[in-house]
Order: sequence, then structure tokens, then C-alpha cells
Amino acid sequence: MDYRPGKFLAAMMERASLENEQNGLRFSTEAGEIVFKQIAGLIARRVVSWKKIGDKVGSRRAHRAGTIRVASGPVGSERC
Repeated sequence: MDYRPGKFLAAMMERASLENEQNGLRFSTEAGEIVFKQIAGLIARRVVSWKKIGDKVGSRRAHRAGTIRVASGPVGSERC
């Protein structure tokens, strides 16, 4: 996991994915490596990962690995 503090630019801005706060997560699977990012923005202000280095991830689709919070609460529902 790679946490990077940053700005909170609007997601529609091209440079937001480079400059905003984000978590990068990398998983090794039998099929290869999976990489995804949680990126904060103007409204979604905090990224929170529930996974730690060495944690196992389920093989089912839509496995929950974290949330993105608006102020002190999560976006949408309890888990995103």
C-alpha cells in the first residue's frame, strides 16, 4: 500500500489524479497483479484503506478494501 498526502482538487480536473490525496493498493493473484487507487477530491476528502500489508483479499468480485469519506462520514453508505 502506498499512501500519498496531497491536495483536494475537483475530480474533473486532469491533474487531480496526480496531485490529490490517495492510497495505491497492489494485490498479487494467480492471474497476475491488480493495482487500484482511492483518490480524494473536492468533496470526498479522506481515503481510508482497511487492508494492511500481508492481508488476504477474497476472490469474489467487489471485495471491500476501504472507503472514501466526506468530512467525517463515508460517501453514500457505510461502505463504498
